[in-house]
Formats: sequence, structure tokens, C-alpha cells
Amino acid sequence: MVYPDYYTRFKCTADKCRHNCCIGWEIDIDEETLGYYDMVPGDIGQRIRDNITYGDPSCFKMTADNRCPMLNERGLCEIMLNLGADSVCDICYEHPRFYNDFDTHTECGLGLCCEAACHMIIDNKDIVKLEGYTDDMRSDPDVILRDRAICCLQNRSKPIAERINDMLGLFNIADCSLSIPYWTDIMYSLERLSPDWTRCLDLIKEHFSRDALRDFRQHMQSRQTEYEQLMVYTVYRYMLGCHPSPAAAALLAYLSYSVIEAIGAAIYGATGEFDLDTQLEIIRLYSCEIEYSTENVGILLDTLAENYCNN
Repeated sequence: MVYPDYYTRFKCTADKCRHNCCIGWEIDIDEETLGYYDMVPGDIGQRIRDNITYGDPSCFKMTADNRCPMLNERGLCEIMLNLGADSVCDICYEHPRFYNDFDTHTECGLGLCCEAACHMIIDNKDIVKLEGYTDDMRSDPDVILRDRAICCLQNRSKPIAERINDMLGLFNIADCSLSIPYWTDIMYSLERLSPDWTRCLDLIKEHFSRDALRDFRQHMQSRQTEYEQLMVYTVYRYMLGCHPSPAAAALLAYLSYSVIEAIGAAIYGATGEFDLDTQLEIIRLYSCEIEYSTENVGILLDTLAENYCNN
């Protein structure tokens, strides 16, 4: 198992979470847990079964306000409270963790759609290290390439723009300039879940400019680690085994930074303010809208490869 050094420190904030993962998402039930729910006795067992839509896959019947029916008024799971943490379905037990399986190992991480994970990752001032490498893995050419990409992004002796150029240079991508209006239109064309994300894109249309970006970068001069951590996360999560190419994953990290920075510049240009909480909410929304749709990720990777990769 390979994982970032912060991975084992994660803890769900449960009822203190402002964006409960039991609200707004379809919650699928794996077959093993479904069989267990069919056998649970008593009122809690009957209540669980009454709130399942059986099918392929089976899932919980969401309430009119899009909440899991097993979520109580305090924002806590009645299944977990009555039957224990091991009684919830796989997706609830694992979220926001992700796993990438390879022939030699499995890589673990935490998704940025979770506000607690997002805060842990983005507000981390330390240089992230990957734990669990074996000697054989360290000698793998793909792992070496990814480590070099991460090393470029973590070179704090250089400004963030130079780090990005160094990373893209590993893939023979030179002078890559992403057009914010073009990529904003691409984002509009993707599947969108939340009107909050649409409002973020609207802000770019209404308030983004070169002058706004220049002023915003000055404002963010002491907060470059937020973008470093975002891109290191993206490279770690997507580069190994990336289709159509590892270069596309490097470009996805650059695109993620560019779009999130553009939203920040638009907000700062309109309000003169931009704090950490606002940054974390933009990144959380971006992750929900992009990362948790395999179709959206695929469209971005393919479009980046077509536009900027030479091979």
C-alpha cells in the first residue's frame, strides 16, 4: 500500500460537517452489505429494508430534501449508531478514500470532495511524502517519472509558475498557456450537479481579467502551498496508469490549478477579499463536480492530450 503521509490522520467530522456526504449523493449498497441488511432483526432492520430501492445496484431511497433516510436530525447515521461502524455499506465506510490498484501495489488517498480531507490536504504547510514504497517500486520508470513531477511542484525555491513549467518540461510540453475563457466554456459543457459550481463559473465570466489575476496573485503570494498541495494531490491520484498518457495527468493538475485560481481571482476582483475557507469551498466544489464523474475527468484528460501533447 502506498499513501500520502497525512492519510492516516484523517477523521470524519460527522455532525460537525457542513457538507454531509449522506446528503445530495445516491448511496449504492454493495451485495454483501445488502445481504446483511436482509437479515438484521427488529425495528432497525425493518426500517433499513423499507428505505432500500432494490435493483442493480440497490440503493437507499433519498428523502424529498435529498438526504439519506438513515440520517437523523443531528446529521448522524442511525445504522452506525444502532449496529456499529462495520455495518454500513462499502461506499459509506470508505468515503472519502480512493484506491488505485496496480499489478504490484495499491495506492490510497483522500478525495477533496470531503471538507475535512480538503482542509487537511490544502492547508498542509509541510512537503507531502509518499509512504509505503518498496525498492522495486522506486525503480519503476513510471513511479520515477511521477516522483520527479511531484518534486518539481514541491521546489519551494521557485515561484509556482516555474514549478509548473518544470513539471510540464518532463513531458516535452513547452510554453503551455491555458485559455481561461476556453476552459470555462468546457467546464460549462460538462455534467454539473450543484448550482454553486455554476455560480463559480459565472464569476469567471463576469469578473475575471488579467488585471484581476495579477492583483490576486499578489494577494496569494504567501499562500502558494495551497496550489502546490492541490497539484501534488492531482499528480499522485491520476498520473500512474493515466489514460491517455501521464502527460495528460500533469496537464490536469495544471488545469485544476488554473481554473481554481481564476475563480479566486474573480472573487477577489469583485470583493477585495479571499480567505482560506473560500478557497477550500471552491476546491471542494471542483472535486465534487469533476473528480466524482469519471466521464468529466475523461473528457478533460482527452481534451488536454489532444490540445497539448505531441505524442
